[in-house]
Amino acid sequence: MTPNEFRREFMSTTRAMQNSVHKTMLPICQDHGLTIQQLIVLTELADGAGQTAGQISDRVGILRTNLAPVCRKLEEKGLVEKMRHSEDGRAVAIHITGRGSALLASIDDTVDARFTEAFAAEPKETFDDIIRGLHLLRSFTEKLA
Repeated sequence: MTPNEFRREFMSTTRAMQNSVHKTMLPICQDHGLTIQQLIVLTELADGAGQTAGQISDRVGILRTNLAPVCRKLEEKGLVEKMRHSEDGRAVAIHITGRGSALLASIDDTVDARFTEAFAAEPKETFDDIIRGLHLLRSFTEKLA
């Protein structure tokens, strides 16, 4: 495979995957009063460790200028809060709140309810192969950056 063939296939496949994720997750987000970008940010913050806006932006791929309104809406809904960074008092860290964690748990329950049947129809090896392939893809594309 040539680099250009790979690029075309990679771009086509990732675009199709984005569309599938959007079609799958948008109704769930809407049912819970979120946008997909808000869900991505909440999921990134789920471990409880606060992050600066720059860290979140870098990790989730949302431009910093677009991240500010996403975080502001989450804060207005009481799902995240800003606190002075524990290591650098000048920086502000964004933390998920208990309400945000509860909403993520509710979304997890919804995903489980909607997709358990489809997952049960697939052998465990299918998911192992998918995850392995995603890791290989990430590893390879990191070499290109």
